[in-house]
Amino acid sequence: MSGASGNGPKREAEQSLARHAARLPARIWGKLRDGWKLAEEIHKHQATDRLEWETRELENIFSLLTLGAFVGLQAPPMYISLELLPDMEKELVLMANRACTAQDPLADLFSMFDSF
Repeated sequence: MSGASGNGPKREAEQSLARHAARLPARIWGKLRDGWKLAEEIHKHQATDRLEWETRELENIFSLLTLGAFVGLQAPPMYISLELLPDMEKELVLMANRACTAQDPLADLFSMFDSF
């Protein structure tokens, strides 16, 4: 009996080790899956940031093309500019604020914070 009872804990330890070894690939797979999900979230965030940046740049180009006469570029025909005027409200307000704060560097700094 003492030999059988001595094998009991040893056999239980071996079975536990076998179960742990069988779960090891599943644990590794889970870690890889979690790492993949993290990388996917990071790339989604970067893609969103790039799209937001591209949108801002397209708005700037649109403003420059529409209001280009202020900086010496050829302006589009007047009727096109007047039709686009309602879409340019944000840019016109920004331009007016920049003109008002052109001589005050501190106000210019704080106006940058207002655009966020």
